[in-house]
Amino acid sequence: MEFFDQGEISRLASLMKAVGHPLRVQIVGILAQERLVSIPTLQNHLPSIDQFVLYSNLSFLHEKKILKKHRKGREIYYSLTDNMINDGIALFSLSKLVKPTIHS
Repeated sequence: MEFFDQGEISRLASLMKAVGHPLRVQIVGILAQERLVSIPTLQNHLPSIDQFVLYSNLSFLHEKKILKKHRKGREIYYSLTDNMINDGIALFSLSKLVKPTIHS
């Protein structure tokens, strides 16, 4: 496993702080799996989330440069900005697989 340098660790910490809300974690997870997602697709994945709340969180993630906006005709699509986000998701997914060792 490759380790991150201090700059990458700081950037990852900032990213995790910005994504530190359950809905934002869901949005980033959907985008990590699907790569490019329209708003109607996000609404299908998150049917119980109010449209205003979804738009507010998408705007927040876009302002923090976690998401990129793409316009195709009248549709707006979102994607993650870079591989660092995917690396962060992979890091936390792997950590669930590793059982802590107890030192006596």
